[in-house]
Amino acid sequence: MKRLRYLIYTFLLLFPANVFASSISLGCPAEVKASEEFICTIYGPEHASELMINVSLPDNFVFKSYINGKNYTLNKINNTLNFVGSGDHERIAAIIKIVAPNITADTNYTFNLNNIKYKFYSTDTDYTTDNDILKTILVKGKKIIPSTTTTMKTENFVATLDANGSNDLTQTLSCTPKNGSCDIYLSNSTPTREGFTFNGWGLNKDCTEGSIDTFTLNADTILYACWQGNVTTKVAYLENLEVVGYNLEFSKFKFDYNLSVEETVEDLVINAIPLNKNAKVVINKPDKLDMGENNITISITDNDKNSIYTIKVIKGSNLPIIKNKLISLFVENYNLDFNPNTLNYTLEIKSTISKLSISAVTEDANNTYEIKNNDNLKNGSVITISVINGSGETTDYTISIQKMSIFAEFKIYFIIAGIVIFMFTVYFIVRHIKRKNGELEPKNKKSKKSKDSKGKPIVVSTAPSESSKIETL
Repeated sequence: MKRLRYLIYTFLLLFPANVFASSISLGCPAEVKASEEFICTIYGPEHASELMINVSLPDNFVFKSYINGKNYTLNKINNTLNFVGSGDHERIAAIIKIVAPNITADTNYTFNLNNIKYKFYSTDTDYTTDNDILKTILVKGKKIIPSTTTTMKTENFVATLDANGSNDLTQTLSCTPKNGSCDIYLSNSTPTREGFTFNGWGLNKDCTEGSIDTFTLNADTILYACWQGNVTTKVAYLENLEVVGYNLEFSKFKFDYNLSVEETVEDLVINAIPLNKNAKVVINKPDKLDMGENNITISITDNDKNSIYTIKVIKGSNLPIIKNKLISLFVENYNLDFNPNTLNYTLEIKSTISKLSISAVTEDANNTYEIKNNDNLKNGSVITISVINGSGETTDYTISIQKMSIFAEFKIYFIIAGIVIFMFTVYFIVRHIKRKNGELEPKNKKSKKSKDSKGKPIVVSTAPSESSKIETL
């Protein structure tokens, strides 16, 4: 057996590598119809231990799906497919399904197999082909039959692909409806977002799973990228989450929900059942729902697993949902009574203040804020705090300035002065009344001192005596 193996290795060393390269090929139909799906098979050499092949599709051909051969992996970049095989792989690298372009004239297209590298068990040498391997396919165009009657023009349906939080640009795809609907192919539209995994395209911004390959259009439609946050820690899940009286569309993999309630609703009944019955669940909600946005959190702890589900409740359907919010807005030396859902404020300041010390904290750590019109403040000035997200969208909080009047600003001093004046007035009125009633000694009453014959002082009153008063009368 060993001798046979050595003979095979010797054969492989002596046999020209390009002979094996000739066995690398792409098997496709020689002829297909426009817009038709067809299947191609990619073949590699039988005795290779490693193999890499790039398959470049012509423009307007759409790669739809594939089946890997044994021990092969595939990477797709735009319209180029990269197959990598290692170990004990089969000769068939992959079977791929492709959609031909929608054309009206017969056209030949060429598929290109390139960047081919391979290695054999018998040697560490890497082999490459000198030339690309080409495969030509004829696409039969759809024939347009002239009509003698007037027909209505068929409008294409357009799908707008919203990257939904990604920095990728918005895309549009279109198709021509037949019997009221048509399919668009999504496999070439894969956005990226740091910290998230793309799970297809869906009909709402909160989706976590959607369509990957195709989507059927019945009208113009907006599709949103569905994202699932990359989880680096162990997660505890809920089996069910219910808000009594409302449809939450619960999924255990979806951790954020939006819910609108009427203005008359003050409380919600929430039932949360953990997947593991022994897990601890804590529901944190306000005692009474405020107008605007309210956040309810459901925390699950299951040994070393943790997670938080959040329900954003909007009370009052006529209130706008604020996307880029502040969670704190502080004005030094003043109480603004800030609420993240209230955008406009009025603040009364001293007449001598020309600038305020303002600080803020954004809800999203990736957002920034800018303070405008906070210089040379006058009565009627409006300070604007603009919250800016990564896409350039802004939300403005405003503070309207009212300056105090001189009386309002120095009111305490006016009050103190008034009290002092009042006290002096009362004092003089009381003194006048007492003097009038004879309770006070007249100011002109004086005593003169004299001495008698022995030298002792004699007090002589200069005030009129009672007898003199009578005589005078």
